[in-house]
Amino acid sequence: MRQWIEKTPSFAVFLLLLLLAGLTYLPHVGHFGFYKDDWYLMYAARVRGPEFFSVIFAGDRPARAPLQAILYILFGEHLLYYHLSAFLYRVVGALALWGSFTLLWPAQKRAAWLASVLFLLYPGFLSQVNAVDFQAHLFSLMTAMFSLWLGFLAWRESRIGVRLLLLLLTILTGWLYLSLMEYFIGIEVLRFGLLGMVAWRETSTLRKYVARWMRRVLPFLLVPVGFLFWRLLLFESERRATDVGAQLSALFHSPLTGVWWLVYLVQDVINVLVSAWVVPLYTLAFDLRLRDFFPALALGLLTAALVLWISRLFRDEQDDRVWQREALVVGLLAVLGGLFPVIFANRHINFSDYSRYTLPALAGAVLLMVAWLSSLPAVGSRLVVMAFLITGAVMTHYANSVIAIQEAAATRNFWWQVAWRIPALKPGTTLVADYPSISMQEDYFIWGPANQIYFPQPQQTSEPYVQVPLPAVVLNAENLPHLLVQRGQREQIRRGIQTQPDYRQILILSQPAENACVRVINGQAPEFSQNDRVEIRLLASASRLENILLDRMSQPPPQAYFGAEPVHDWCYYYQKADLARQAGDWARVIQLVEQALEEGHYPSDKIEWLPLMQAYTVLGRKQELRRFISIMAESPYIQQQVCVLLSRSAPDLAMRTYIEQSFCK
Repeated sequence: MRQWIEKTPSFAVFLLLLLLAGLTYLPHVGHFGFYKDDWYLMYAARVRGPEFFSVIFAGDRPARAPLQAILYILFGEHLLYYHLSAFLYRVVGALALWGSFTLLWPAQKRAAWLASVLFLLYPGFLSQVNAVDFQAHLFSLMTAMFSLWLGFLAWRESRIGVRLLLLLLTILTGWLYLSLMEYFIGIEVLRFGLLGMVAWRETSTLRKYVARWMRRVLPFLLVPVGFLFWRLLLFESERRATDVGAQLSALFHSPLTGVWWLVYLVQDVINVLVSAWVVPLYTLAFDLRLRDFFPALALGLLTAALVLWISRLFRDEQDDRVWQREALVVGLLAVLGGLFPVIFANRHINFSDYSRYTLPALAGAVLLMVAWLSSLPAVGSRLVVMAFLITGAVMTHYANSVIAIQEAAATRNFWWQVAWRIPALKPGTTLVADYPSISMQEDYFIWGPANQIYFPQPQQTSEPYVQVPLPAVVLNAENLPHLLVQRGQREQIRRGIQTQPDYRQILILSQPAENACVRVINGQAPEFSQNDRVEIRLLASASRLENILLDRMSQPPPQAYFGAEPVHDWCYYYQKADLARQAGDWARVIQLVEQALEEGHYPSDKIEWLPLMQAYTVLGRKQELRRFISIMAESPYIQQQVCVLLSRSAPDLAMRTYIEQSFCK
């Protein structure tokens, strides 16, 4: 196998990286769902076509539009293909990094191999599971690594024509990756640092070094200088985070801002180099259930064993301390340079939400880490540390995938229940939803899936915006006062998407636990689980059940987003029974719930008995209600609601008296 690697090194490394990436990123690839920003991107493309991406990204990163449009044309709504393409970006980017390092340190192929592996499996970036929205990030990172590789090939090339062609490709790929992700510009520090290292090798005096370094970097200056000329002088950014002028004005307005930038820079250097390898591992992998933890550990150990075994197939490195010093210096400069644009944009690495900000410093970080590992005096220490890093990285990605799958399953389950319960909705209905165990950060986490179900039709309009028929409001401290007073409408246009929530036309959907059913809150007679949020209870009276259209046929949610229809368990019958209750079909309510009970399905939340109990009450069936007396007595909070609801529903005085004696004591 060593001979195979030596004979076709690039192809061999590519296949080996493909194997390692497959073990790390593909075990759960068929079970992921759409997440976060995927929802508005995919909805806009569905109703207005892929050309609408040019509107979405016009204000900050216009180059993302053609990339996203091409991918949508190729992949459509087939999520698996987005994940496979993101997977390939990681592999090809790691291969390009390996190519650069072997050109610069040809005697250190093992170190180059380990650096490419750490780059590939880096656990500090946790958005791989969000493959649609992060296509541009990963494609940009891959292209940046290719730009570096092409540049060093040009440096080594003696034929003028070939060198000029390589330089042209270097500049074009450099502009491409920066146009996709402008804050990746710090990667250019790695390029210039490595060129400076090469110049230092070739001269002995500082004066000659500076002159030689300038000659080497001059062609490559076209990459950052050309991009900055367009970005600062020709392009007008609509986002403050990507507006250089806005960031500079913040610094000049408050010099203390610069101090905080320095503090954050130090923190993020530690995050990239150290915390990335331990914090996500601790917070994700060690919170897994045993049935997931042991496969994660086994897969991590297997991958680590493969990496260490493959490392032995590369020829032993020379005992050369010079390359270690070079790599340590250049790696540290590249980490600082990669992180500075992130800090400059007032962003900070956060592994739960902003792990993407580790990417510009990633190549420098792995270079520095491999140099440090190589400097350890004991071979055993190197093996142990490397095994820990690889095992921990694979376990982190495995755990991250498990959590992403659980979130996707919970989202699909929520909206399938909504589709069973609600046949159609009036346009303009404003949704307020509470998902179980999912942080609701943006309104499109709600309106995205809702409109995919109820208003998926293409919008034939001359309006420049995507109009969202079913807007949504996130139930948080900022929005709650507006929802409580129920005043007016709040129009918002973001990325070419127009939403107009109407605080007087809200409909509340609540699922307080994953094993509970989604409940549509009836503002005139609200019912609360013991696990419902306080905000849901405060706002319940504003929920308008009349926004549900009962005279329409239900449409199944699109399978591309919500999967196949789940098995009909208790929640299916509950939703259909609650729909029948809204229509006043009490016999149908009883039929549905009794069918569920005959099939062995029971509720996990006592509040879900209420449609059946109300139906028995309306039809005067005291005998069937008797069995619920002891069940409701176990929960005084639920029992009080039963008392009020059934007393109001009683058809006569005798039934009302029975209810009061049975459930109101």
